[in-house]
Amino acid sequence: MFKNWYLIQTKPREECVAEKNISSQGFEVYLPKFALNKKDKPLFPGYIFVHLADNINWKPLLCSGPLILDTFQATFSNSAIF
Repeated sequence: MFKNWYLIQTKPREECVAEKNISSQGFEVYLPKFALNKKDKPLFPGYIFVHLADNINWKPLLCSGPLILDTFQATFSNSAIF
């Protein structure tokens, strides 16, 4: 099943904070990570993905500071392909 996802630009090195804040507001968030020296790092530094329905009020999301860049349809898996 395809969903509309938005690419969100976060503050530098605050992807995890943005993920936590946005998901706590009830939005579905995807932050792909990879292991580097036994520490998880964002796969796309400065960006997260957020699923938003057309009838969702975006105001809480926009007030948290990120900038919406683009939309696309995709499916994500929790398993890494590396």
